[in-house]
Amino acid sequence: MKILAAMKKEWLLLWRDKIGLVILFILPMCLVLFISMTTTDQAGNNKHNHKFSILLLDQDKGTIAKGFITALNKISLFKVVTQTDNPQALQQTKKAVINGDYPIAIVIPADTTKDINQYLQKQLRKPNTKIATPDPIQLYLDPGLQVQVKDSIVMSLRLITSQIETATMQQLLGQTLHQPNLKLSTNFIDLKTNYVNLADDAKSPNNVQYNVPAWTLFGMFFIVIPLAGVMVRERELGVYQRLEIAPTWHLNLMLGRIFAFVGLNMVQLWLMLAVGVYILPLFDMPTLEVANHIGLIFITGIFASLAATGFGLLIGTWASTYEQATVLGPFLIVIAAAIGGIMAPIDLMPSLLQKISGYSPLNWAQTSFLDIFVRDAKLHQILPELAKLFGFFVLTLTLSLTKFLHPKALFNHNH
Repeated sequence: MKILAAMKKEWLLLWRDKIGLVILFILPMCLVLFISMTTTDQAGNNKHNHKFSILLLDQDKGTIAKGFITALNKISLFKVVTQTDNPQALQQTKKAVINGDYPIAIVIPADTTKDINQYLQKQLRKPNTKIATPDPIQLYLDPGLQVQVKDSIVMSLRLITSQIETATMQQLLGQTLHQPNLKLSTNFIDLKTNYVNLADDAKSPNNVQYNVPAWTLFGMFFIVIPLAGVMVRERELGVYQRLEIAPTWHLNLMLGRIFAFVGLNMVQLWLMLAVGVYILPLFDMPTLEVANHIGLIFITGIFASLAATGFGLLIGTWASTYEQATVLGPFLIVIAAAIGGIMAPIDLMPSLLQKISGYSPLNWAQTSFLDIFVRDAKLHQILPELAKLFGFFVLTLTLSLTKFLHPKALFNHNH
């Protein structure tokens, strides 16, 4: 009976905190939903898989190009959009990738079909002779496209070129079966990848440039746990009641807390970036290059820290109990990270989640860091993302002050 009484007491305590019960049961369900959706099957057999929009410029107009386009349209992963050929078509194609309209563009050079036929005819006339291959098909990639996504796309495209090569050689060999020792060189359709950039020159990005900033932001937003926890504890201990009789402006208290936690976040930012600069290379991984971006990293870090601190203030002022603050905050951060592209590439998410991801502050900060590290962006090019982060901070601060400047409501809410 004593055990049953103890159980009843625990249940009654839990029942009194109804918001805590909602957090306990509903948020894990939401977490399972969003994590499952953001890590959907990448093999392409999920009917909700997102299609990659590929911009294709056909300057060849021959059978090779037609075969390439036909094969692309048969792959459910791709949605092919044709770029009209004109004197400025190549520049327009590159600009479309730079602007983020398409993650990848394919340019089939003029005379590709003619050059390949001539290449094969030369091999027939001079077997086993090394002959220069035709100009490659050009792939223009957005540096923000994560490496594993890029590799998956390029692999699919190489399978297409292999099929076209086989079909072309079969057609040609049908006319030359009387030469049993004939060996034609394969791999005559090459793919050349080019990263188009916001800067004049573009380097191939690596996973370190994606992962270190992404997980740094994830850690920075977890400032919500100590920040919100301290605020709730202060209310429970009656700190706010004592401050009511002190000649202290409430906004000064809030500003002091903001400056303190933004400073803490900035220390965390540089420590985690230092891992990419000094520690990861010890494990034969690429070095994170920060020397040329220190100013922009600092600015983005400040705005991301403000957003994270504002979120912590919001949770700390509106949560009723310590348990609510320390459970609700991390759950929301994990969900925001999942839909924001921290845990899985946005390009692999269903279309609905790709639209929702644009509302995640972690996505804004992640996009800004990607622009800096892999696109060599300048300040004016990351201003839209910085404005969103600052707007999020202002919104969360305003909602927090709504509660904070009415301390009686806080006390009544907790007692």
